[in-house]
Amino acid sequence: MRTVTVGLAAAVLVLVAGGTTVGQDTKDKLDAKLLVGKWTPDDEAKRDKMTIEFLKDGKLAIGFKFGEAKEFKIDGTYKLDGDKLTVKMSFMGEEKSEVMTVNKLTAKTLVTTDEKGKKDTLSRIAAKTERKDDKKD
Repeated sequence: MRTVTVGLAAAVLVLVAGGTTVGQDTKDKLDAKLLVGKWTPDDEAKRDKMTIEFLKDGKLAIGFKFGEAKEFKIDGTYKLDGDKLTVKMSFMGEEKSEVMTVNKLTAKTLVTTDEKGKKDTLSRIAAKTERKDDKKD
């Protein structure tokens, strides 16, 4: 079981590190505020099974769904320095770290390339907004 879990954590790190492209020229300074929020892979097979959340304080939360009832979460940290996104995760006593190049970062799209040249694209998950009808006066 431990081997499967460690393998899953490594796969997540590769996905996070290698599949994000940002929608702007990275020669310009990237706006780190655009990174904050929940993202999901554009890959249809992974879209409803994985979320990646970048928090304001440099923390990272990756969530997975397995079937109907099983959910799994990995916490970590991130740092955006220029166009380099460093992601660190600790899982079952092992720390994994990866540096990705952010190719594109917009309000809706994040594209990265990992150290092995794998490119990943993520889409922002729209924040749920409270409707006026739902507010109590």
